[in-house]
Amino acid sequence: MGWKPRLEVLLMTFAVGCVGDEGGGDTDASQTAGPTGSTSSDPSSTGSATAGPTSSSGSAASTGTTTTEPGDSSGGSSDGESSTGPGVRTAPVFFAAGDVGRTTFSCDGGASWTGNRSYDLEGDSQVCGEVQPVTCYDDASGCQLLNGENCEQQATNCDCDHHPGAVQGIAHGDGWWVASWGWGPPGSVRSSQDGINWETVVSGTTFGGLAYGNGTFLAGDRQPLVSSDGGATWTDAAPADFQAANGETIYNVRQVAFAPAAGFVVIATSGDNRDILLSSDEGTSWWRPEQRPEACLQNNQGILSSPDTVVLLGGDGDVCTSNDGGQTWSVASEFASGGPGVWDGTQFRTWNGGTAYASDDGLTWTSEAMAPDLRLGTVAVDPSTGSFVSVRGGWQNWYDAQEFYRSEDGVNWTVLDAAQFEGSHRIRHIAFAQAETGACLD
Repeated sequence: MGWKPRLEVLLMTFAVGCVGDEGGGDTDASQTAGPTGSTSSDPSSTGSATAGPTSSSGSAASTGTTTTEPGDSSGGSSDGESSTGPGVRTAPVFFAAGDVGRTTFSCDGGASWTGNRSYDLEGDSQVCGEVQPVTCYDDASGCQLLNGENCEQQATNCDCDHHPGAVQGIAHGDGWWVASWGWGPPGSVRSSQDGINWETVVSGTTFGGLAYGNGTFLAGDRQPLVSSDGGATWTDAAPADFQAANGETIYNVRQVAFAPAAGFVVIATSGDNRDILLSSDEGTSWWRPEQRPEACLQNNQGILSSPDTVVLLGGDGDVCTSNDGGQTWSVASEFASGGPGVWDGTQFRTWNGGTAYASDDGLTWTSEAMAPDLRLGTVAVDPSTGSFVSVRGGWQNWYDAQEFYRSEDGVNWTVLDAAQFEGSHRIRHIAFAQAETGACLD
């Protein structure tokens, strides 16, 4: 595994230039900053843990809101574009990422999706250079994939959960989209400004998630990597010594997020073992909460954050809430089962069983029946407009069965006409950003 320096490209718009099993774990170990340079996940990697944050988490990650130019009180132009400073335009973009290296994006608030691409359509090296459409988990067809240095053939039932194109996370920062692919067979971290042309910046990797905050991208692993230059170069963060309460080492990261109220939050699980570590200094050190939110780590459905509250959505319907930067947690069994969630700028939102739930503080929730009754997959929101987007959840609801959704209130949803998107590989992550470059500004 190694990082590659990125060839910087200036895109000429008006500005110069969205896998594996889930779970969590617990322990008393702690961590200090480790050596830089190596990016391996050596099981012998150790560190020390403190019981609290080492520094303030600083400013929040980009949430899609923008700063207007002096004298402009509109908060953005009527066509959805806005400005982050003198002479710089941005456009609201929803970006979706999925299996087999797939990406697609929306420039119109989720009303339509364009730019669909994936490894199998491009003949990427991760599918052994073959341009051959893949259908995941199909009895009648298989696939080729790169596993390390070897090209392997799966005659039937292409396992897209354990594939170099299995997406683990996508985030936007410093004008770049950065995504991590690969689970089981090693994959890559790639970056793009336009969402169509992607460059490999780290290769031979398997990370359990990726997030951006405080000017830093973090790829989650026992040996995390960080980048503070838009994903161009990557270095080791401090080792993340995930351990269960019984002291067993945990290797599999499952969730990575940046919470303005706490910093980077990473959940790792293996079987019934689970742990959570936080970094308030962009990966320089890690700490474990005084009180571990066990109920919300296994099959975790989301790490949400307002400016002062962190909410964890557990897979069994539990909600864990922290008002002190992740140190202590309240736990409540709120829902029959877990579902996707977001912070929409004013409320925490989650959905399951045909019901939409909302909370101002992560403690008290209201509910409304969704119309129509949909099973949502991953969800993203534009906090400046309150527009939500999602895809159809559930197993094998892809290709001809795939659906994209949008909503203005999170309760009443519109199912997009099939002509407004390309049915293809499963979508696992959707992110929103006010993008400074890319096709949405053309």
